[in-house]
Amino acid sequence: RDIYAKKDLVLVALVTLFVPVMSYAGGLGIAAVMALCGLLGLIGIWKLNPASAFRKIPPAIWALLAFLFWAWLSQFWSPWHAKSALNNADKLLIGVPLYLACAAMIGAQARGGVRVFPIMLAALAALGAVLAIYDTLSGYKFIYLFEPLKAGQDINRRIADNLQNIGHHVTVLAVLTPPLCVFLWQKGRAGRVFAVVLAGLVLAAGLVTGMNAVVIGLVLTACAMALAVIRPRFALAIVFLISASVILFAPVLAFVAKHMGPEMRAKLPFSWEERVATWGYLYDKVMAKPWFGYGFDAVRTFNDTHTIRGFKNRAFVSLHPHNGGLHIWVETGLLGALLACLALFLVWKQLSRTGALSRPRLIAVCGLVITATIISSFSYGVWQDWWWATLIFAAAQIAFIAPARQNLPS
Repeated sequence: RDIYAKKDLVLVALVTLFVPVMSYAGGLGIAAVMALCGLLGLIGIWKLNPASAFRKIPPAIWALLAFLFWAWLSQFWSPWHAKSALNNADKLLIGVPLYLACAAMIGAQARGGVRVFPIMLAALAALGAVLAIYDTLSGYKFIYLFEPLKAGQDINRRIADNLQNIGHHVTVLAVLTPPLCVFLWQKGRAGRVFAVVLAGLVLAAGLVTGMNAVVIGLVLTACAMALAVIRPRFALAIVFLISASVILFAPVLAFVAKHMGPEMRAKLPFSWEERVATWGYLYDKVMAKPWFGYGFDAVRTFNDTHTIRGFKNRAFVSLHPHNGGLHIWVETGLLGALLACLALFLVWKQLSRTGALSRPRLIAVCGLVITATIISSFSYGVWQDWWWATLIFAAAQIAFIAPARQNLPS
């Protein structure tokens, strides 16, 4: 058992180091690192009574896996056919249990009294925010230091790649901010100063890099966490209700977007007008196949184009709808939306039980749920494995928060 415990300690140290570092390269490696650590963490599990652990898996996890299985099953009626042997649906169905296994290892380290990992993560997150600001303002000097431009390389395409990678990085930092700030706040005056500095740096990085979803998410996160300080269980119910509502009632958003007048659309920033056009276009798609959807990754086959602000042949849907709820509805239908909401409901039910979580941990949960909900509603595709891995990794950090109530302001 001592050997296996040391093995797990090393794995958690590596994943804690690699997640913020890999996020700066776009974050795509986060899923691979967490899956590998989760897989290696299973070595020796037979020594720790796995049958008992298996029986303790909460209903919320089974509901989550049922949702993922339904999404995986939908690929068989999807018009999209991946060329690789292991497609995105396979990666998600295999990957999420491994990410959860990695999270279980992180939780075990927290229960064992290890507290260095969130401190290390917070330091790397603060440094990462500073680098994101510097890179954006300096024309990506830090990135070019390690990966300089090559002869004949398309500079515009490279800049677009840099923007995407830094955007992913800032998103990862934003998701990590709520649990890390609560953890730091419990460390006394110095920790509280560090928490405020970290939140400020991540917010500044969101503003400088133009990540509007991150900025909106962080502002609403602060509101949710402030409410949770006063009324933690009420706040918990509100944030999960919001999260489920943006999924269940996503077609209402699409209906409103479809009927938004051109004058109102013209007042929006260009990127937001494109989002509105995408959501409005998807309303008819949802209504055409409302029960089971078009199947996994089907939106990749939607090739209709339009003209917007003089730009011709702009795709209505670019890889994904930029709204998690609509993505679920279009590809998995009402059944997929209901399974996703069921998973959220069971998570809320589990966490809201008396004694399940202390107030500090509830505050962190509220912040994390709102951050994830806002970003998912405006930015990334719902099936991106790095995004799932990031959310699970961030949730695992809550285990490091001490349960003592007196260390937080009343």
